[in-house]
Amino acid sequence: MERLLIKYLIPASKIQVLEVTGQGEFGIVYRAFMTLKSDDMPQVVAIKTLKGLFSKNDVHSFVEECITMSNFDDPNVLPLFGVCLDLGPAPCIIMPFMSRGSLLSYLKNERSNLTMTNVSDKDTVLNVRKQLLCICLQVAKGMSYLASQHFVHRDLAARNCMIDENGVIKIADFGLTEDIYTKCYFNQFTDESELSKNVKLPVKWMAIESLCDGIFSQKTDV
Repeated sequence: MERLLIKYLIPASKIQVLEVTGQGEFGIVYRAFMTLKSDDMPQVVAIKTLKGLFSKNDVHSFVEECITMSNFDDPNVLPLFGVCLDLGPAPCIIMPFMSRGSLLSYLKNERSNLTMTNVSDKDTVLNVRKQLLCICLQVAKGMSYLASQHFVHRDLAARNCMIDENGVIKIADFGLTEDIYTKCYFNQFTDESELSKNVKLPVKWMAIESLCDGIFSQKTDV
């Protein structure tokens, strides 16, 4: 773990935090500039860190998310740029900045255009269908990649799919992701420590076998 963190370590002196772009129950995301070399142009990045009061266990889980992200290399999965340990009280994950926000926000904002209410023009209908199919295909490709790497996401939702400036969708938020390399499933009730058993799960989106038996697999992801 230490070697991996050193490989991705970026000092706070290379980061200029700009503003908050989003936050959840435990984390907060900032837009920032990253300049690795003095003669480089500043690169816009996203920085995710813990907010409010947090425990050592929270920090450990956060670092585990960094380690998980370091394994990924796919156009439809959000990559890890680096980790900063001295920017604030909690570690920071440095990622690409997704300028068009989450898929959830996009779908809400474009609802009237995507539902095609009272639209009869065939070309318009066809274009919207192509657009929706493209969204589904990109998410499916990202999930297929995670499955090929023996990972289950456990929290796939539109809010955890981000869109970059070119319209490319990238699956994000790997706080609940589990490696199932040695077997085809993960059991929340037996495979983990007491800490992980008590993790909050997205009940609204979970498959019935996950709710009842704590079983997570590539099938329950989709």
